Amino acid sequence: MPIQNKSVRSRGLKKKRIWLIAKGPSCLKAQEYVTADDDLASVNDGAMHIEGKSIDFVFFSEVAAIERVEPQESRIERFVSRQPLDWQLNDYPGWMLDRWTFYHHRECAGDRESITQRIIEGGICHHHTTPGAIHYLCKFENYDEVCVLGADGGKEYAKGKESLGPPFVDLNEWATITRRIADVCSKVYDTQVRFYS
Repeated sequence: MPIQNKSVRSRGLKKKRIWLIAKGPSCLKAQEYVTADDDLASVNDGAMHIEGKSIDFVFFSEVAAIERVEPQESRIERFVSRQPLDWQLNDYPGWMLDRWTFYHHRECAGDRESITQRIIEGGICHHHTTPGAIHYLCKFENYDEVCVLGADGGKEYAKGKESLGPPFVDLNEWATITRRIADVCSKVYDTQVRFYS
């Protein structure tokens, strides 16, 4: 059964950095940036093309993402998502349940007031998967730096990657919201969030 995160764990000694790989065109440059010492997180199947490295986290919003990463599930340490609706629980495969963590809040608007309110309430700012992942990593994991690659905006996903979200998503708006949540999280949690392209 999935584990629910209820509190911030001890900050203790911080790990150096983690790369969060989303699905924009720049994600294909990951081999230029990610080193053997870095941890790795994926937005859906964003990091599946990176060879020779385990994936510490796969962040997802829809069960369809699990279907896309299943061929490489042995590389994945943990799955993290917003809380599923009750009727969705039976859709998730048994092989990932003991590695699945979820947070209670499902949706968050992307304006600063909503972001601030969600942080004050203790929840995760999940406007879509990438900002939810950034907030989760800043709040619950001990990294000095979260490096984001593939949250490019624009009009397309990287070759071989496709949307799991609603049709006609404005990727520029989503990139703006992602950067806004990253800015707030950097200040609140004392973790540097940096974007690369």
